[in-house]
Amino acid sequence: MARTTPACVLVSDVSFVDTHEIIRHIDQDYVGEVLVGIIRGHPLTRLLITTSNEADEGLQHEALRAGRKAISISLTEKISPPDDTAHHFFGTSAKVNTLTWRLAFVAQDFIEDRCTREVERTHHQTRCQLSLEHNRPLHIVDQLWKDLLKADERLLVGLIASSQDGIRASVLRRMVAAFKLLNPEAWQGPAPTEGDILAHIAQLRKLVQIRTAHEEKLFSLDRHDRDEALFLLDEGWRRDFIRMWFKYSGSNARLGHWLIAREAAAKSRTLRIYGVGQRTSAALEQDIRALRSLISSIEPSGVNDYRNVRCDVHIPLEEQILPPLEIHAKAPDATVALRYAYLQLLSDIENEKIHFANILDNAALRLNFLLPFFLPNQSWRILDEKRLKPSLDPYKHLVVGLSPNEFTELWNGQR
Repeated sequence: MARTTPACVLVSDVSFVDTHEIIRHIDQDYVGEVLVGIIRGHPLTRLLITTSNEADEGLQHEALRAGRKAISISLTEKISPPDDTAHHFFGTSAKVNTLTWRLAFVAQDFIEDRCTREVERTHHQTRCQLSLEHNRPLHIVDQLWKDLLKADERLLVGLIASSQDGIRASVLRRMVAAFKLLNPEAWQGPAPTEGDILAHIAQLRKLVQIRTAHEEKLFSLDRHDRDEALFLLDEGWRRDFIRMWFKYSGSNARLGHWLIAREAAAKSRTLRIYGVGQRTSAALEQDIRALRSLISSIEPSGVNDYRNVRCDVHIPLEEQILPPLEIHAKAPDATVALRYAYLQLLSDIENEKIHFANILDNAALRLNFLLPFFLPNQSWRILDEKRLKPSLDPYKHLVVGLSPNEFTELWNGQR
């Protein structure tokens, strides 16, 4: 449609678009994919974007490749609030980033709705205003996560934030049910129904976006096509909420990533069974998600000597480490999970290799895959924000969890 129909498209607050198509696919950068599709579309189409310098560079590159003219106009990065805003931050005239303003508006709504006592409301409003005046959006996210969300809501927001393209209502219900079996304190009351999930999300409408998504019968439990709610977090602060989850409840954050990995692996298995094939983009996307989420679920301090690893030889490794959500299973041993992820990427396991080796010749792409092994608890960071230290001390989980040859291959691969 983009190729045949001219249009004028306006998009705001685009934070980052990678110049490499495969990396965009691996990072599940659907905004970038859509924008590139528009750029490559009808020659009369016009695209107007407000963006950061990082995104501007990637989009300029794509425009040149498509033979399109691209013009960048530098505007002020910080703004004052509009005069007609319904939110009141008395005495605030400082100019701050639009992201900070938007977060402050969300926090203000939560404060008004949830702080019933005047002293409590004033405290939170003052705290939010100080974060706003100093242009500290992460402090506002911290306030929302720690003080304004309930325990059940933190679980829902954490799971939604950890899945970049969102989570369907039916999948979120199954994830919460599986999570409750692993950690009953994370969800108060009985395992939720889909209606319970929708009721909880209704209380989070200021923070969680709700869209309608079509689910093919291939992935539906009742084997019927249907439309259902899809929950997402704004990309501007999605990663910051993952960061808060790891900061205040690392064990829950790791469990959440493991559940996401299990669901992705189950979808990949479905694609294989129904003959779509491992090498299709749909199957590869699920394999990528499963691998990256599995790595993020690993607790580095729990990794032990690789020579002491024991697995059930009668059950395929994938089913041991990434069983379907419907099967109650404990999280796998950290050493087993680490070695499985490594061998999936750089070696063969029971003919289950997910065919990454044939695309690892690209340096940026290779870093995108390998750096998470070194920094498994920093899944919120994009590639350019990840830095390795020259000492091996921070990476003892790799030194003991991999053989010397395997560690050397991994270390040299990211250089």
